[in-house]
Amino acid sequence: MKLKISTEAEKFIQKSKNPLKNRLIENILFIKKNPNHNKYKYIKTKRPLKRSRCGDYRIIFYVDKKEDTLIIVDVNHRKKIYK
Repeated sequence: MKLKISTEAEKFIQKSKNPLKNRLIENILFIKKNPNHNKYKYIKTKRPLKRSRCGDYRIIFYVDKKEDTLIIVDVNHRKKIYK
């Protein structure tokens, strides 16, 4: 499975301090290995987006089954992610 990360998500990960950055990267790699795990909740949008919790931070993603690609849409603090 390929991995695509949006520029916003990539900027947020790069700006994050090392402990948080490492947790986010570990979580993204876990999502890549298990994209259909039942701990991911759907978000009510037009696209079938899912969210993954990483402490107080959220990773918003979806899986493009045609291209076999995991697309990370956004990563941010839970207060800012849904606005």
